[in-house]
Amino acid sequence: MVARQRTTVDAGGSMGSTARSAARSVRNRVRYRFDRLLSRGSWAVLLWLGIITFVVVIISAALLAITGVTFAGSEDNSALEDFWQSLIRVLDSGTMAGDVGWGRRILALIVTLTGLLIAGTLIGLIAAGVERRVERLRQGRSIVVESDHYVVLGWSERLRVVIDQLAAAEPNASVVVLADRDASAMDDDLRSGLDAALGQRLVVRSGDPRLPSGLELTNLEEARSIVVLADDAWGGGTSVVTTMLMVGRRVGFDGVPIVVEVPDDATREKLRRATGPSVRTVIVAEAASRLATLVGRQSGLSEVLEALVDARGPGINVAVVPELIGSSFGDAVLGLDEARPIGVIGASDELMLNPPAGRVLEAGDRLVTVAADSGAAVVGERRVPPAPDEPLRLGVHPTAMRLLVIGWDRIASNLLAEFDRFAAAGSTAIVQYDATLQTPDDIVVPPTTNIEVAVHVGSDPAERLRDAGITAVVLLADDELSSADAADGRTLLDLALLERELATWESPTPQLIVQLLDDDRSALAEMAGLDGFLISEGVGSALIAQLADVPERQDIFQRLYDPERASIHLVSCGRLGIDAPATWSPARIRRRHSPSGCSRPRERGRRPVLSPPLNADVEPSDLIVVVG
Repeated sequence: MVARQRTTVDAGGSMGSTARSAARSVRNRVRYRFDRLLSRGSWAVLLWLGIITFVVVIISAALLAITGVTFAGSEDNSALEDFWQSLIRVLDSGTMAGDVGWGRRILALIVTLTGLLIAGTLIGLIAAGVERRVERLRQGRSIVVESDHYVVLGWSERLRVVIDQLAAAEPNASVVVLADRDASAMDDDLRSGLDAALGQRLVVRSGDPRLPSGLELTNLEEARSIVVLADDAWGGGTSVVTTMLMVGRRVGFDGVPIVVEVPDDATREKLRRATGPSVRTVIVAEAASRLATLVGRQSGLSEVLEALVDARGPGINVAVVPELIGSSFGDAVLGLDEARPIGVIGASDELMLNPPAGRVLEAGDRLVTVAADSGAAVVGERRVPPAPDEPLRLGVHPTAMRLLVIGWDRIASNLLAEFDRFAAAGSTAIVQYDATLQTPDDIVVPPTTNIEVAVHVGSDPAERLRDAGITAVVLLADDELSSADAADGRTLLDLALLERELATWESPTPQLIVQLLDDDRSALAEMAGLDGFLISEGVGSALIAQLADVPERQDIFQRLYDPERASIHLVSCGRLGIDAPATWSPARIRRRHSPSGCSRPRERGRRPVLSPPLNADVEPSDLIVVVG
């Protein structure tokens, strides 16, 4: 048995030796070296092709010199001429057609065949390199060479609206999107819903925004502003924080403006403490709730607020006007033709909306205006201000609300809490929920001071519509359903029932505040002829884009949300002393207000006119948009 084992070992050793010999054969060595050569990249292959070409040409020239002959077309038998004739036969296979004599022909054929092999290899390398480059471009892995551009990090349902709003806010700026998805798929998805002119300024890159290798592609250092969205694939706020901190590590927190979408107030507070006030945080549900409560405070405000947050028209801007330094705020109101001043941000970043008319503008002050853009704040023909008259106190008091909330979802508690801030004591709210979708434990009513909340079960949206004094109906999408499509379908059906019921009512009808989960269905909720406001992801997306364009807007909007501070109101011309048709200029300087536009009555199209020209007509039926 020992001998047999030794034989086995010997046989195994012999077989191993044979295998090693085969592995070290010349053929395998050449193949191995060639594979190693290809792995080094195209430059190494090109270098070796050049060396082979040079060697073949040298050998051919040497053979011509030794035999004392030349190729056809040459009358010179010098070494340089032989080298040249050999080289052109490598590069051009047709050159050998005139050669005479079998010796010359055989040599020319060998040189030409070598040239064909080299040319074929070279063409293949070029084609492969171009293909790799095109594939790399489609994968979005090249570094962006842009400046003063917007950078959006993360993939979200809100992305298309954010891009559209950013492009409308700054038509000449590019928008760079970085997300951990296939770049070509993202590009096709985004461009399918965007304007063709915008698509020319859209740049898509594929990479993880939470990693330095991904952020390197976007040229953050030269960006105009950075937006961090809660990526749908991340499933939580931790990754948003990771991305934001990675961005801060790269560009700092005090340089490029950063706008971050956060999931809750606790995350926002931690980010504020970790990064400072220059990082702007947005909770989409909270922003939508606050806009809804502003709308619910006064009929007609919905169109005004929608216009203010839409970058396609005049909105809130911040501008420095050196020509007005030393002038009063009242002079600024009279001195700007295409912008309506509504406030001042002092050199110490103190914000004052509707400041006293005598407030003197100092160096470092910035005007808060309602205008098409910051460049519209241009001093026109200076006007002598009239003698100041007594300030007109708006006397705006909290309004008594009778709310009907149909359905329940994640923003319902926040919405009721925001309504409670603006409501007068003694207001009421009826919450009606469908028992097939929610249980009583799901209805978590927040603590309220001014609104008394009653909860009822019911599936008919019009069941309690005729309860006495309903001022606003809030129709919420039930996000507990299987999909957004199912939730929105149910909401749209309930909306159709409410519209049919309200069509038989005498004016005034209650306001309609409707929530949809999918922005693409917004067109189906156009509440024609009714005072309505649509809560959707588009509202939060537009606000994110507003802050990315002008970060100071966050403080301004927060101030407008505050029921204890100056806010937006609609005031009749009669209260301002405008009893006959007039031009906009007298309407503006009439009282101590910061007028910014007017709202037409429903029979005239019910559309807001923001930042009107000084010669615009004001009709007695118009409502003046004021901040006060």
